[in-house]
Amino acid sequence: AKARLGEIARGTQALGQGIADLATIQGATPAGNAPAAEHVRDAVIPRMEALREAADRLEQLVDDELWPLPKYRELLFAH
Repeated sequence: AKARLGEIARGTQALGQGIADLATIQGATPAGNAPAAEHVRDAVIPRMEALREAADRLEQLVDDELWPLPKYRELLFAH
């Protein structure tokens, strides 16, 4: 239980840091369509993917009854 709590704490910290990093990167989007698109491709999307990985890991660690939002897999596969 203690190890799992530590893993959840690290995941939460990684998620929070990733959100802050993404906000900083998005704030640095250059003007112009082509430079902005390249910035999104090269900087924003990789950080979004890292956030998705952190959130997915937390979804696996936290019990369904304690997770207040629909999980990604539930959004994709709910009927």
